[in-house]
Amino acid sequence: QYKSTYTINDDVTSSTDESKEARKKIYAIRKQKEKKIRDKKVSLVGRYIERKLNNNMAAPSQPTKEPGPADHQLPEFKKSHKTEQLTTGWGRPVGDRSNVQTVGPRGPVLLQDVVYIEDTARFDRERIPERVVHAKGGGAFGVFEATDDISDVCKAKVFIKGTKTRVAMRFSTV
Repeated sequence: QYKSTYTINDDVTSSTDESKEARKKIYAIRKQKEKKIRDKKVSLVGRYIERKLNNNMAAPSQPTKEPGPADHQLPEFKKSHKTEQLTTGWGRPVGDRSNVQTVGPRGPVLLQDVVYIEDTARFDRERIPERVVHAKGGGAFGVFEATDDISDVCKAKVFIKGTKTRVAMRFSTV
């Protein structure tokens, strides 16, 4: 046989062969302490709620206002004005245009995602007018004559001293 000792805080209970009586006593002591803690918490919460209610029950700083027509203005507007539904080109409602169907989290886009395919096709087929890049500017025709020899840096015959070359130049404001 052996002797075991149970300790709950400062209360010590001994038992031989872990008798039922010792276990019952330990259980009862534990329940009493839990009840004391619970009662203390409940009383603190109760006092807090009572204080809040007393503060709220004080005389109101402003008289309460009767509801008027302006109080119902936003809900009435919402009822009478339905939001427009996004649809495909053939009128089918679209729930989500910001996501596409893919194979897995980073996989390729599925062809069955007709909303995405339609948007992509419409975007590709839009006519984008060509931009006139250099609309303003001026031009000049003349002769370029090299005054110094830079053949040690560049082998182009245009830059050999004394060579004259006909040129057309364009000056743009952009």
